[in-house]
Amino acid sequence: MIKHTLLFLFIYGFCSLYSQNVRLFSSEKELTNNLVNCIIQDQKGFIWIGTENGLNRFDGMHFNYYFHSDQDSLSLKSSYVSAIFEDQHNRLWIGSICGIQLFNYDKNNFTTLKDEDNMDNYCHVSEIIERKNGDIWFGTHGKGIMVCEFNEANLKIKNLDKLTSEIKTLFINTLYEDSECNIWIGTNDKGLYKFNPSNNQLKHYSFPLSKGQPAISCINEDEKGNFIIGTLNSGLYIIDKNNQQLILADKKFPDEKIKDIKIDNDLNLILATDGNGMKIYCRKNKSIYNYVLDNSFYDLSNLKIHNMLTDKDGNLWLSIYQKGVLFYSANNRFDYIGSNSFKNNLIGSSCIMSISADKNGNYWIGTDNDGIYNIDKDWTHTIEQYKGKSKYGIIPETVMCIFHDSEDNIWIGSYYEGLYKIRNTQKQCVKVNYQNTDDKISNQTVSSILEDYNGMIWLGTSTGIYILDKEKECIVKNQ
Repeated sequence: MIKHTLLFLFIYGFCSLYSQNVRLFSSEKELTNNLVNCIIQDQKGFIWIGTENGLNRFDGMHFNYYFHSDQDSLSLKSSYVSAIFEDQHNRLWIGSICGIQLFNYDKNNFTTLKDEDNMDNYCHVSEIIERKNGDIWFGTHGKGIMVCEFNEANLKIKNLDKLTSEIKTLFINTLYEDSECNIWIGTNDKGLYKFNPSNNQLKHYSFPLSKGQPAISCINEDEKGNFIIGTLNSGLYIIDKNNQQLILADKKFPDEKIKDIKIDNDLNLILATDGNGMKIYCRKNKSIYNYVLDNSFYDLSNLKIHNMLTDKDGNLWLSIYQKGVLFYSANNRFDYIGSNSFKNNLIGSSCIMSISADKNGNYWIGTDNDGIYNIDKDWTHTIEQYKGKSKYGIIPETVMCIFHDSEDNIWIGSYYEGLYKIRNTQKQCVKVNYQNTDDKISNQTVSSILEDYNGMIWLGTSTGIYILDKEKECIVKNQ
C-alpha cells in the first residue's frame, strides 16, 4: 500500500462540510471574552454573543460591546451574560448572573426588571423561553423557576415557589415547552420533569442506565412528538411519544456530554458536545457518528462546543469553550463523501487517488488498495466496486489514475502493475501489454493518462512518457 496523507473527497451538495469562508471570532481581535455562554440572531439580523465578560453585538461588519458599569444604572447588571432570548414581540431579554434585563434598541441601554416587591431580581439566569401564551419563563441557578407574565401592564418577575419546591432543586439548566403546552424542566441535579400547567401535574423521569440523576442540558421535540434529551454526563436519550419510555439513543456513547441539539433537514440530530466536538445521530440506523466540519483553526473532534446557531442566511455559528466563535459561511460550500459520512459510505475508507466521470455523468473513483468504485451521478449509491480478481477480470487494487477516452473506453493506471483497459462495449477489464522491442509498461506505475487530437493515448509513468496507438495496439514512441 502507498503511504499517503489521507485525502478527503469533497462533493458539492451531499451532507454537511464547509471548507471555505470559515472565520474565527476571538478575544484576540473581535470578542470581549472567549468564554461564550450563548449566541442568538434577532429579527433585525444582529448576532448577539453573551460571554463571561461582556455582551457582543455583531452587525455583519462591526461589533458593539456592552459591559456592567457601577456608574450607569442602565448598563448590564453584570458583564457575565448567561442567557439571551428574543420573544415574539421582538423584545430582547438578557440574563446574567445578577438578574434579568430588557435591551432598549432605541436608547441602546438596558432596563432591569423588578420582582413582586419592586426590588431588583438578583438571580443567576440559565435559561429563558417564551410560552405560547406569551409568558416568559426563566430557569435559574439558585432560585429555581421564575416567570414574567405577559398580561400585566408592568412587567415583573415572580418566583414559582410551589413548582420549584416540587422539583426539589433550585438549579435549573434548561426549559422547553412542547407542542401540547407541557413544560419540560431539565435540572442540574434532580433529572428531568414534565409539568402540565393546565392541571399542575408534575411527572419525574428515571434514567435506567444512569448512575443517579443526570444533569439535563438540552431538550427538543421532533416532528413525530418524540423528545430528545441531552445530558452532561449520561449521553443522549429519546422519549417515545407512544409509550413514554426513556431510551439511551446509542449505547456506545453512554457518557457523552451533550451541550446542544439541533434537528437537520433529514431529521437527524446534530449534537454539540463538551469535549468530543460535533456528532450526528442518524435516525435510520440509530447510531452516533462524528460530524465532519473542516476549518484551518482547530480540530473540532476534541473541542468543547457549547452552542450552535444557523442564521437567516444559512451560516453556521459555533461557540467553542475558551476558543471563541467559529463562523462557517453558507457560500462556497463543500460536502463530504467517505467513511465518516453518516448517510452512506459510498467509497470505503481508503485514500482517494483519482476521479473521472463517464459520458452518463457517473463517477469512477480510484483508491489506494481498494480498487475502483463506480458511483451514480447523484452520489446516492455505489453502482459497482471493481477490485482484484472478479467476474470483470483482474482489477488493480491501487489505482493511480482513471481516464475516459473519446470512445468512452476506460483506461486505468496502476501502482507498479502497468496499464489496464475496460472497453466501452463490455465490463471486462484487461491488462494492456503493448510493447515494441524493450519498451514495456506492464510493471510500471502509470500516474497520468491523456488523449490527443489524433486519438493517441499518452501515459506518464515511473520511467517516462509513452504514446500508445490504441487502433494498432502498439507503443508508437517513448521519451
